[in-house]
Amino acid sequence: MQKKSKINFWITSGKWIGIFSISILVVGVAFVFQAKLANFKTWGLLGIFLANLIGSTTIFIPAPAIVTVVAGGIVYPPILVALSATLGASIGDMISFLVGISGKNVFLKKEFHFYNKLVYFMRHFGAPTIFVFAFLPNPIFDAIGIVAGIVGYSPYKFFLWIFLGRLVRNVLLAFFGAKF
Repeated sequence: MQKKSKINFWITSGKWIGIFSISILVVGVAFVFQAKLANFKTWGLLGIFLANLIGSTTIFIPAPAIVTVVAGGIVYPPILVALSATLGASIGDMISFLVGISGKNVFLKKEFHFYNKLVYFMRHFGAPTIFVFAFLPNPIFDAIGIVAGIVGYSPYKFFLWIFLGRLVRNVLLAFFGAKF
């Protein structure tokens, strides 16, 4: 029975190491090609989507994707710009969530008293916290995603609250751009 337990351990560990490695690879690629974000403006709404997708995958490194929303609002219908940017950013923000899931055993142990406090906080205040930090432009949001992944917050709820927070922000930014 112990041999089977060791095999399960290596399979589980390999799965989490694989997810973590892919997450780090995506972040690295996004960081290296960050300067290419400026070229996406010629791609229209797809470019806005891609700029926000790539901009949101860079963990703790701010990317100028917000500028594409304001600039896009000048040229395209603001609602379409906001939806394109929001979808891209929300998908990109899932990277920090995946880093949290994959690093759960590395970052915190369930026996660690702080872990239980994080679980309590996310269960009771996760939705408003995710919404507010997704709405505000800040690099701290990546930490929220990592914590949500570590404590096992629902990925569907996490995506929903990111999407809603980013949507409100992007609608405001796109309409701000449309005023010019």
